Amino acid sequence: MAIAYKQALTRKELESAFNVRQAVFTIEQRIPPEADIDDKDKDAVHLIAVKDGKIVGTLRVFREGDDAVMGRMAVLKKERGKGVGTNLMGLAIKKSKEMSARYAVAGAQVRACAFYEKMGFRKTKHTYVEVGIPHIKMKLKL
Repeated sequence: MAIAYKQALTRKELESAFNVRQAVFTIEQRIPPEADIDDKDKDAVHLIAVKDGKIVGTLRVFREGDDAVMGRMAVLKKERGKGVGTNLMGLAIKKSKEMSARYAVAGAQVRACAFYEKMGFRKTKHTYVEVGIPHIKMKLKL
């Protein structure tokens, strides 16, 4: 079955996207739930991957100054390695251009840098630790 990629528009879609984030961040990566859901969620565009009527991946994008900030990408374990993240990121880049952002930026977990580099992002010198996980700021000129 093909996977559809779109913006979450209903409360149910948004709740399902948060459930995917909970499965990946809270359960798998043991990140405290309060470190995932934040004030930026209310202003973000939430993108989703839908397979057989169920949300299997999500990513949010929001505008901050001249940048479109991408983050909270989560794909259910059984759907990884099938292009879900790549397609979500492609849609997020398209949305970022529609927002007239100059750059797309992401706080990537260091172990995921290669994925972002394949999407055209470049590492910056800004590294940091968030919830015990090493991250690096990555940037893509739009």
